[in-house]
Amino acid sequence: ACQALASLSADDFVETVVLDTTQEPADVYAVRLDERDWYVKLYLTVDIEPPYNDATVCVSFHPPRFPMTTIAGRKVTT
Repeated sequence: ACQALASLSADDFVETVVLDTTQEPADVYAVRLDERDWYVKLYLTVDIEPPYNDATVCVSFHPPRFPMTTIAGRKVTT
């Protein structure tokens, strides 16, 4: 999972969604790793006051459950 997250690029972006639980925006990516596609949903927390504990939170990481198309036009199937 860490390798897939580290390899994310802007071309892997699919869409921005709103999390049901927090109403925060989260970005969805379709990442290809070792000949397999993965659905990745993450969001950023930004702490504007010290100690600036910004974080990237991975909400979902699993094989895709529905077809997607990345911003670069790559088609991803289940």
